[in-house]
Amino acid sequence: MRVCVIGAGPSGMACAITLAKRNIDVTLFEHGDRVGRKILSTGNGRCNLSNSDHDLSHYHGNREFIEAVFERKPFGSTVSFLTKLGIFTKNKGGYLYPYSEQASAVSDVLRHAMKRYGVKVVTGINVSDIRKTEPEKGNDREGFIIISDQGRECFDRVVIAAGSKAFPKSGSDGSGYELSRLLGHSITEPLPALCALRSDEKFCRMLAGVRSEAVVSLEIDTGIVKSDTGEVQFTDYGLSGIPVFQLSYLAVRALYRKKKVRIHLDLMPLMDKDTLSGFLFDRKSSDETKSCGEFLTGILNKNLSLLIIKLAGLSQDGLLSETEDSEIEMISGYIKDLTFNISGYNSFDKAQICQGGVCTGEISADMQSKLVKGLYFAGEIIDVNGDCGGYNLTWAFNTGMIAGEMAKEQY
Repeated sequence: MRVCVIGAGPSGMACAITLAKRNIDVTLFEHGDRVGRKILSTGNGRCNLSNSDHDLSHYHGNREFIEAVFERKPFGSTVSFLTKLGIFTKNKGGYLYPYSEQASAVSDVLRHAMKRYGVKVVTGINVSDIRKTEPEKGNDREGFIIISDQGRECFDRVVIAAGSKAFPKSGSDGSGYELSRLLGHSITEPLPALCALRSDEKFCRMLAGVRSEAVVSLEIDTGIVKSDTGEVQFTDYGLSGIPVFQLSYLAVRALYRKKKVRIHLDLMPLMDKDTLSGFLFDRKSSDETKSCGEFLTGILNKNLSLLIIKLAGLSQDGLLSETEDSEIEMISGYIKDLTFNISGYNSFDKAQICQGGVCTGEISADMQSKLVKGLYFAGEIIDVNGDCGGYNLTWAFNTGMIAGEMAKEQY
């Protein structure tokens, strides 16, 4: 049996290795000039490959499908797979990394395994069409013809693991979506996820480069839909950082549907509004000789402090002794709820992953197409996206392994 795996990212390489270890003739097609390029950028070059928190709420998409996938291949399978290939992991606050904290180590181990098990790797190839072949007389085997800029080739099974449209520098250009459509599959509109959000608030430039811990709450239309906590990174165009990334898939989808989106920041989550107000009144009375610009020194970043003073209608040079109680209450209010209107989001070239992709209703939990026998999918091309924290790499490796196991078993 001959199997073609299209896409040499983590899911494609995991699939190819799984097949080759079972003595299957595997060819891996990659349109870039090298395999595993996207792995090198994960975890800021350290490769956050999985997480000790196995709660499936970290995945977004068809819940029944997600649960069925992890029933077939448990969460920890990624670490087991990589450990057997030579990667020793470390746990840093629940985030799992190779012990060397080098993404290149993971890429190197996968490349070595493919060479060891005899995977034929073809780089620089652009697949333009996949055609299903009919069984020949006296032979009920079905197969595929793959047409590329390097000719035509026949295979018994095909696995599409071509990634999404996110981070095209890694080789992900969305070409797998068109190949899937050619075989009858429908695609949920791909949109950026795990990306920064853009705001049209004029004060964004004032906060560029600032970082602050906060509770980040996402409002869509008139209600808060989800919150996350962590370090927010302010940019000259809006908001970034892990808690913003975690909420971005919902914000992007809402903006795509023309809904109103806002982000609310609680910059002092350890105190409720009344406690914070009391704290600020005590702070004022303890030293009223300070200027308003000095009032929040030691509490918030200077630029954040000056912005909040400005939003409260005060001059940073004004005397604290001359402020009204209502103005102190306003300062407290802005600390507890600094609001950003969200007008857009960073494009695919700056997004870590995509949401959308091949509809899960058309794929079995064994990764086989429900529409085309012998066709399988793996990784980010499927309409499932995960949170920051190694969840998307775990999805890639696990679905790649499933596709490899089942493409062999279902022959």
